[in-house]
Amino acid sequence: MLDQYIPDLTLRRLPYGTHQTALDLRVFLYRGGAQARISNVLAMIAAGQLGRPVAERVPLVTKLHEVMDAAIAGGASRLTCREQMYSLRNFYSWLDESDLSVTEETARETYKLWTESLIHAVRIKKCLKATSAYSYAISVSTVMGRALGLRANALLKSTRMRSPTKSKPVQTSPAAKQNLEQTFAFGHVMASLCDALTVEAIRGPLPLSIDLPNDMKLTLACGLKKPTATIEDFANYPSVRTSALLNRAMLDSSASVEKRAPLINVRIEAELLLFCAQTSMNLGQAIALRRIKFRYQTDGDDMIAFEYKGRRGGEAVFRAFRLYKNHFLRYLAWLNDLFPDSDDGRLFPFVYVGVIPAARTLPQFKAIRTHCQTLGIRFIGTRALRKTRVNWLLRRSRDPDLTADMSGHLKETLGRDYEEPHFQSAAVEISQFHRATDPSIAPPGPGRCVDVNRAPEMVAHAPAEAPKPDCISPDGCLFCRHHRDVKSANYCWKLATHRHIKARELAGYRPPAKAPPQRHPAQAVIDCLTLKLEAMAAGSSVRAQWVLDAGDAVNAERFHPDWDGFIQLLDIAE
Repeated sequence: MLDQYIPDLTLRRLPYGTHQTALDLRVFLYRGGAQARISNVLAMIAAGQLGRPVAERVPLVTKLHEVMDAAIAGGASRLTCREQMYSLRNFYSWLDESDLSVTEETARETYKLWTESLIHAVRIKKCLKATSAYSYAISVSTVMGRALGLRANALLKSTRMRSPTKSKPVQTSPAAKQNLEQTFAFGHVMASLCDALTVEAIRGPLPLSIDLPNDMKLTLACGLKKPTATIEDFANYPSVRTSALLNRAMLDSSASVEKRAPLINVRIEAELLLFCAQTSMNLGQAIALRRIKFRYQTDGDDMIAFEYKGRRGGEAVFRAFRLYKNHFLRYLAWLNDLFPDSDDGRLFPFVYVGVIPAARTLPQFKAIRTHCQTLGIRFIGTRALRKTRVNWLLRRSRDPDLTADMSGHLKETLGRDYEEPHFQSAAVEISQFHRATDPSIAPPGPGRCVDVNRAPEMVAHAPAEAPKPDCISPDGCLFCRHHRDVKSANYCWKLATHRHIKARELAGYRPPAKAPPQRHPAQAVIDCLTLKLEAMAAGSSVRAQWVLDAGDAVNAERFHPDWDGFIQLLDIAE
């Protein structure tokens, strides 16, 4: 029979928890198996509820199992394997719904049809996010491509599926400040939880009330069904009252601290978040750390922890801010007091009662998330904490190389995955660039001059009668290549006043009777000033109002202070 020739397709190299079902690729051999619940599908197969396996699927599924098993042996993470398994379930579910099958010969074309269905779900049905569709497609492409002996992502590149564009949001200065304030508030709450959850408090009576910054208060029930109730509320229920007294009483010295596992795990979650924020270590690396004997070394404002091996030997384990050392030592002392005879060598030994997850399972911080929601503050995960730390260091130091070294990243990784646009930093950098490449000095005329060497140069296509720039005459500055306009209401007022002076100068000019007709230099200046004001007004409605106000001020004989003295001299001369 066919069932006897089906090999073992279970991913046995993966670690599993006490209540987890092993991942088995046999589900892909049966129609409907990919859609069934993981916990029930093997029982359904054994009971014959899914019928007979599809024979033509066996060779490809066997190769898929070989590829995934080899990847696990090579160090692939449990999370990656589960994502690939989930994506394959999506692929084979679509095959069953479409009444199709797949073999090594038809895998390429079938994969293309499946990706087209994903694109249709994203663009037409709008029942799937583009990021999810791409994640499914690239996961299946990776596994199936290796099974077929193709180059990396060859299957994906043969389809119309493309990675969704990711744009980094531009943070305004108030938004960046708010984000930093929320991070500091979250950090203060985590530090307060760590300080409050001492061994005495954990072994003490329940419920535990903790005072937090900003007059916040948190009550930890530790499994009590009615934490707000008092013993008097159970006066009419003797058995319930006795049980309540036992559950709320202080633990004696012989009692196991596992009874207070929720309180212990709250502190360990808070300590883990602080540790990742201080060291920039990712969550997977932090969870894998062992509780060893450390040796500490100061490096400027940083503290480096080494594994102690005698004679100042040992490998560096992590780097953190120097002030974090005392907090970390208190945490190690807390672990030793709480688990004096434990053989658990984990640095963050979560206590599990009943359901025990697989080894090195990343915590979801469910307790801290719940308490943050109760307190009305934003929960900030380890990835966001590391990113905030990196960007804070980058803004303080202005040195990408130093920040990358302190964070344990390559400079390219820092810029690609961690650095975020920052309005205030960008404004400072733009200002520094202009000061370095386009320095501005005060010229004789309106506007600014960018030539520190004072070497005037006539602009191209200037009128023949235009005044020559000489760094002395205000009129000549208007026709110099180094002249720059200023976008401000004051500059518009200065231009309008300057034009008024030149108009009076031109009105008082009387050319010689026998001289050939020619344009007066003042006319070229007036034309230039008029063009500048018109260009300024065309820029936006705000600038147009600047120009209008400047004209009204000149008409009302309210002249710019830089030119008012010249106009008074003209009044005296006339």
